[in-house]
Amino acid sequence: MKQMIFLIILLSILSYIIYNYIESQRQFVFGYGSLIIDNSREKTLEYPSIGYKAYILSLFKYSRSWTIIEPNYNLELVMKHNHKQEHDTSGVIFQVNPDSLERLDERESMYQRIQVPVHMIQTDELNFHPNNKIWIYVRNNENINPIVYSSTDQVKYINKLLDACHIYGDDYAKNFIHTTSGWNLNWLEHRSIHELLLRYKKLMNI
Repeated sequence: MKQMIFLIILLSILSYIIYNYIESQRQFVFGYGSLIIDNSREKTLEYPSIGYKAYILSLFKYSRSWTIIEPNYNLELVMKHNHKQEHDTSGVIFQVNPDSLERLDERESMYQRIQVPVHMIQTDELNFHPNNKIWIYVRNNENINPIVYSSTDQVKYINKLLDACHIYGDDYAKNFIHTTSGWNLNWLEHRSIHELLLRYKKLMNI
């Protein structure tokens, strides 16, 4: 009987050690732009992906901004270091494996992947192990180019992002608008611009 009890205790300890190790090896990516959009994210990952509502704390000192990326002059959202950052920034957190992380690296080849300390991510939907790795793609070496023109393609991209944001709630969408700089007032004149941007245009960080 004692041997059986000892064996049960030993197996329980081993199970806990194995579980704890597996949990400690998890990796995540914090997406703040097109990676918020489920279809966009899953197209790259090549499997269904749950994006959990999350915020990167202002203490991380990175802020989100619209810019035009050369040489194709595509409209992009970037994160750059900003020592004056005052607000937590909305995004999604999702789990990745080594293969999917490699695919994301290819997709975000013009960005730099850096690690975010676990305590800099606030979410009510996941529990992190202290040893988990959380990544974000940033553009520290990129100048922020002001958006000087408006196009239908730009508005379509903005509308997709705002649709994705609104899935996570009105306050989340408001945070997205407020914590993003570089908004172009010309977008508000476009007949198909998203109603959320018109509703909360006073929050736009120009």
